[in-house]
Formats: sequence, C-alpha cells, structure tokens
Amino acid sequence: MQKSYPDGLSYRCKNCVREYSKSRSSDPNVILQRRAAVAKYRAKNPDSDVNKTLLNKYGITLEEYNELFERQQGLCALCKRPETTRRNKKDDGAERLAVDHCHDTGVIRGLLCFKCNTAIGALGDTQEAAARAMKYLSGWAIHASELNK
Repeated sequence: MQKSYPDGLSYRCKNCVREYSKSRSSDPNVILQRRAAVAKYRAKNPDSDVNKTLLNKYGITLEEYNELFERQQGLCALCKRPETTRRNKKDDGAERLAVDHCHDTGVIRGLLCFKCNTAIGALGDTQEAAARAMKYLSGWAIHASELNK
C-alpha cells in the first residue's frame, strides 16, 4: 500500500516497484551515495545509534545512561575501574560501560566494564554460579597460602 496516496493506490504495480528497488539497491553509484549520506548523518549525530540501541535493548535513553554513568563516577559497578577495552581498533577511545540487566525481568542493575560483564555472562547471571566461583577461588587462596609456608 502506498501511504503517500490518499486512496492507498499506486500507478505502478508491485512487481515493477520491486524490480526498480532491486536495480537501484545494487547500483554501485547509489550504494556509494547511501554510504556517504549515512557517514554524514553519523558524523552530525554521533549518539543517534547509541540512543536507538539503548532504547531498543534496555528501554533507557542516552540521557538516563549518562545519569547512571555519573552516579557510578564512570567506573564499573563491580571492579570499580574505568572501561579500557577497545573493540574497534580505529577508535581512539574506550568502549562505553555495558548495561548490566537481569535477563528474566529486564531490570537494569548497573554499568559494567567489558571484562566484568563477560564474566557475569559466563556464570549465567546466577547467584549460585557466582557463589560456586567464590568458593572455588577461596579454596585456592587457602591452598596457595599453605604452599607458601
């Protein structure tokens, strides 16, 4: 349905429109023009993609993310260090802290660095797994202190 026409009709058939769109989208000149337009838009609106992602994934705005970031003083909620991981080699700055959330309820718990977020994810977001990891590490700490005597 053509929303630009009041009656919802178009003077082109669906197949013709589909073929035209296919030919345009595979045209190298059109591809270059679109890439340039996207690059220009992103340069003008660097936070646009971030804001969309935050809204779609976590239901918060970039402003709300920044408030949480300020409350945590820019530090990971778990290890209390700033984010240092760079996943994009072209970028000079570090990644943003990850939004940590409960996968069951969607409730946001805080912001974590890449390493802590990955560690919690590897434990399956469960307190039981975290407790087993703590017990494991505690056991090795005791064992190591006995070896050093």
